[in-house]
Amino acid sequence: MADILPGVNLGAIGLDGCGTPEKRTAEIARAFSTAAVQSGIAENQILGLVVGTPDADPRVLYELHERQRLPILLSVPGLETQQNLPSGAYPPLLQLSPSTPMMAKVLSDLLHLMNWTYVSSVCSNQVFPYNAVCEEFQNFASKNDVQFAVDLAVNEHPHVNNYWENVATMIYSKAQNGAHVLVTLLPDRQILDLLAAIKKLPPLQLAAGHSIVLVTLSTSDNKRVVEEASALLSGVIHIRNRLPTPGNFFQDYDQMKFSLSTSNPWLMKYWTQMFNCRGAACQNRSLNQLAKSTQLADSVYDRDDAVSNTINGVMAIAQGLERVRQELCPGLKQGMCPAMTSQDIRPRLERAISEHGFIDIAGRPVKFLRSTGVSQEATVEILNTHHTQMLGTEQMAAGTYNLREGLSLNTGKLKARDAANASVSISIEKMTSLCLNCMKMTPKPQWHPSTSMQVQPAKKPGFSLVGLLPFHRQGGKPLSCGAMHSPRVFQNLAAVAMALDRLKQNRTIPSSLQIGAIFFDSCGRVERAQQRLLSFISDSGSSASSLSSVIGAVTLDGETAHAVANVLSEANIPQFSVDVDGYRSSNIAPFGAMDQQNQQAAALSVGSNKEKTWHSLGGNQIIQTVATAEDEVKALFDIVRGLAWKHAIIFYDDSQAGSTDRDLFLQLVRQSGNEICIGAQVRVNKYGQTGETVDLHSLLEAIASDLPVLSVAVLLLDNPSQVQHVLHVLDDVGLSSRFVVLANHAWGNHRDMLFHPPSGRKLAGVLTVSMESYLVPGFNQFLAGLTLESHSTIPNDWFEEYFQHHFECHLLGSKVSQRMYPKSCTGSEHFELSHIEQDPYVYHTMAAVETYVKALHEFLQLYCSAGTEAVQFSDCGPNSQERFNAVLNDLIKREPYASRQVQNPSSPGAGAGTEPKRNGYRGVVLWNVQYYSEKSAHYERVGFWRQSRLEMDQSQMKFYVPYAAVPSIECLQGTCISVCAAQASQSLSGSAINRGMPSQSSKSPTPEVPTNFATAWGVVAIIFCVLGLLSCMACASFFIRNMPKPTPNSVLSYFILGGIALLYITTIFFLIQPSDVSCGLRRFFLGLSYSIIYSGLVVRTIHAWRRINRGANVMTSTSFSCSSSTSRSFDLTDATKPPGLVFTTMTLVAVQVILLSAWLIFKPPEAVPSPLIQLQLQQYQGGALWRCSPAENFESELVISLILPIILLFTATLFSFVVWRSSDAPRDSRSTTACCALLAFFTIIWTLVATQASYKAR
Repeated sequence: MADILPGVNLGAIGLDGCGTPEKRTAEIARAFSTAAVQSGIAENQILGLVVGTPDADPRVLYELHERQRLPILLSVPGLETQQNLPSGAYPPLLQLSPSTPMMAKVLSDLLHLMNWTYVSSVCSNQVFPYNAVCEEFQNFASKNDVQFAVDLAVNEHPHVNNYWENVATMIYSKAQNGAHVLVTLLPDRQILDLLAAIKKLPPLQLAAGHSIVLVTLSTSDNKRVVEEASALLSGVIHIRNRLPTPGNFFQDYDQMKFSLSTSNPWLMKYWTQMFNCRGAACQNRSLNQLAKSTQLADSVYDRDDAVSNTINGVMAIAQGLERVRQELCPGLKQGMCPAMTSQDIRPRLERAISEHGFIDIAGRPVKFLRSTGVSQEATVEILNTHHTQMLGTEQMAAGTYNLREGLSLNTGKLKARDAANASVSISIEKMTSLCLNCMKMTPKPQWHPSTSMQVQPAKKPGFSLVGLLPFHRQGGKPLSCGAMHSPRVFQNLAAVAMALDRLKQNRTIPSSLQIGAIFFDSCGRVERAQQRLLSFISDSGSSASSLSSVIGAVTLDGETAHAVANVLSEANIPQFSVDVDGYRSSNIAPFGAMDQQNQQAAALSVGSNKEKTWHSLGGNQIIQTVATAEDEVKALFDIVRGLAWKHAIIFYDDSQAGSTDRDLFLQLVRQSGNEICIGAQVRVNKYGQTGETVDLHSLLEAIASDLPVLSVAVLLLDNPSQVQHVLHVLDDVGLSSRFVVLANHAWGNHRDMLFHPPSGRKLAGVLTVSMESYLVPGFNQFLAGLTLESHSTIPNDWFEEYFQHHFECHLLGSKVSQRMYPKSCTGSEHFELSHIEQDPYVYHTMAAVETYVKALHEFLQLYCSAGTEAVQFSDCGPNSQERFNAVLNDLIKREPYASRQVQNPSSPGAGAGTEPKRNGYRGVVLWNVQYYSEKSAHYERVGFWRQSRLEMDQSQMKFYVPYAAVPSIECLQGTCISVCAAQASQSLSGSAINRGMPSQSSKSPTPEVPTNFATAWGVVAIIFCVLGLLSCMACASFFIRNMPKPTPNSVLSYFILGGIALLYITTIFFLIQPSDVSCGLRRFFLGLSYSIIYSGLVVRTIHAWRRINRGANVMTSTSFSCSSSTSRSFDLTDATKPPGLVFTTMTLVAVQVILLSAWLIFKPPEAVPSPLIQLQLQQYQGGALWRCSPAENFESELVISLILPIILLFTATLFSFVVWRSSDAPRDSRSTTACCALLAFFTIIWTLVATQASYKAR
């Protein structure tokens, strides 16, 4: 590299993706974060990225390029991510290998040259690059009038029985109709499965296979695939990436020695696993020598030719950097100048590589295409393999393709086995693949997938709505679309279509007022949503999409709503957000809460009781009709307070969202003057995690004795499985009958929760809340009436996609045929009305559309000079858009539900009840679960919560065991009285920080005074600590006076005494109240103390053992020297002298220090509230209310951190038993044995208690 970059050292950082896209993405993110980069390397000093994995996510690389503006080179085949670049821009990815479109074009051109117009195609639906090549190949082939006899997309793991046998049968049946060419774009494993299935075909059917040619793509050395295919079929044509020679790389690699690269852990692992060797025999020999010594073939390791492109990627960056160095440092022959370090040179480096290219390892000049970034030297090689009885298997290169020279093919080298005579080869040009019974079809115009649903207004131009919804998920390419999102999104799209259709039958609105709509598919990408919306707004030349005619926007995704809020606000367009995926955000305005001064939507901020106006949000007017998670928490609190319940236990989800819900509930409790006594806060992990059940059992058993007769379990969880898990554990502990459950949407009104788990029937009662929604009359009938022939304004391909997913079949001839379903659709399938379950968000979507229409009608009647004949706001005079927004806000505030004709809240088995007052949005419904028998239960609607107002009908509530009416819940006796009294006293004293209930604004919860010193056990611990330190000082003084000359034992004794003294001092850190600092000191000094003590014991016992063995050897070998003692004979080496023993001990301690430091860095210490507030408040005359994280099992993590000292202890114990009969200092050896045995016994007891005992016992 010195001749390329004189005076500049170019380093490298290797990233291991471990074969998973998640790990690759995380490694790339860590590499460009300041915390993960090595010391002394700035983020902008990482000059480029060379990607050597074939399945790297191009979206991640594209986003990295957008952020960092550095050159990214792909050494493997990849996607073309961008074309038609603007002036001055460069391709985001530079490709040294052929792109997937290049490979697809080679396959298509090959079929075209051979005049093969009727072929079978079997492609991978998930595995890259096969799926990407297949998509491009079919596009190219369709332009060449190629028909596909079989067109299958195969999942990575097909779940259909005899799947490959069915595929083989289909291929061979089509071969009888002329399809003698099979194109397989599959991984090697699936090709082998297909070939194995072909072998199982009946002989008559298999005979037709001798006339089939396999055309495939090779991404690796698939020798087995080619051999089996050529033996079974007539011939094989496969294409692959032709790679340049890697120069002298493999010669140098063969002579490389492990001893020269011992610092590389990847190489160490590879070396030991490949040759099964360790130690000097492995380290001091080269790769070539080891291969010969192990009697392995020369191919003992894979010689991956792709290393040449990896080398070329590094050379491209190096040569580009040299060009940049010459530009910034003219006249400087070597080294760097200040101009290279004072600025970010990566954009210059990218330009240098893209414009000028580089010289590769083979000496060829390499240039990149400006449009795609693909190397002009990237070459696709065409190979032919066939098998005959006389010559066996032959393989030869038949042609190449690259961007500079195009396709070069010698068809004379393409051979196949004659179907009539298996021993004869024929030219593959004689093979035909033409349809025998197909009609010539006229070419159809090129089809493009729909990107929006559009409803034209009755009069053009006319008023219209604009909408954004994630009908599809994200695709594999940047800004592309994937599979359909979910039936939920389709139902809400159908709700928009129905709402616009229903306007025609609405008698209260004149027929002349018919608005249109256009809903764009964001494909789950906020960038795509912004792009579509900006294009729509800027396209003011079209009368149908004129900005002056847009009355509002509807978004069905919360993240998208916030991403486009600024754009809509600048255009003065209001926005309704119906977040069908439950986007959690407090930055959304209540539907009916309007700012009196500006008449704009207000927003509520979590943790604050102040309303922020529309202007404080930067002008982003987002109106939401759906209740947020914060609304649910407030409703739950108002229910507890409204029923005069005074005691509660909080179960919250182990996530940031769950902690936010808990903090909000606790804040509401504090603001109410602590009217509700919070007995405990129990964190619930995601169901199924290891050890979670034990922890939850332990916590509930600990609070069992401190509960009143009846308490409220407030469930702030995330999903029904967590609720079921909590109910199951409550039943196991025997606490079900002592709890009334008050649950959020995790229970809600889910039908399955009525009967599973059965332990729910043992509760004292159940109240749940869910989003307020109503069944829209006629919607189910509208949805059931949609057919392939008539589906309202929904685009054909969108409806066909939903149709196929719903019935799990594929439509023949559909542009969006879902070929993962083996069954074919008949087209006569229809939606069963009884099977349709209306999505709860449908009501809110239709409410948004109808609210816009009603506001427009009122505006045209009152404020528009043209009346209802106006077709856009410009017909009504100046400032019409602002006036319409004011009318819309006033309508929402005045009568949000007045025009709704709805049924009862949507719920399985909901009670009839009386019709509720429809006077607010963002409402929450209160349900009471009522059981009648084992198979009979239903949800009874007993109240509503709207705009911070709760309405309940307590007469409709039912409770159990033995309560019938609403029970009284309060702590009247037992240990909980002192807990609740302490909370109440804190409230009365005006404490700013409630130690049992942390506020968001108080990060440091611990007091300045270490109050544990005042407790009884703290005083006792301090006394023992002082006595221990005095004893250590006395022992040290005794050793100094009686053993002035240092001996091995005396030095180690000093060392052990120092560790014991440090351990006594560490006790102080356990008496100090937990905080981030004290928790870190506990972790570090406890492990350090024990490692010093046990390292000294290990070295002491091993020293005694070696002394005995060495002494015995000396006595037997030197019998003439009878006067020499064993001890004197042993003192012969430096390792047994005091300095050597101290060094060995310090080495063991250093290992523990490294482990402890890594633990503190990667998992920083933190003090968290104890989940059992009663237990803590009982000790609160200066007792600990906080614990070190994790609060439930901190002791278990201490055990893990002491693994090394525990191993040292048991090693010392083992050797002490070996030397306890030693005649040399017998008292010393036996006292050491007794000490080690006693320490081991107490360590075992402490470990069991710390890991297995209940939380209360610990």
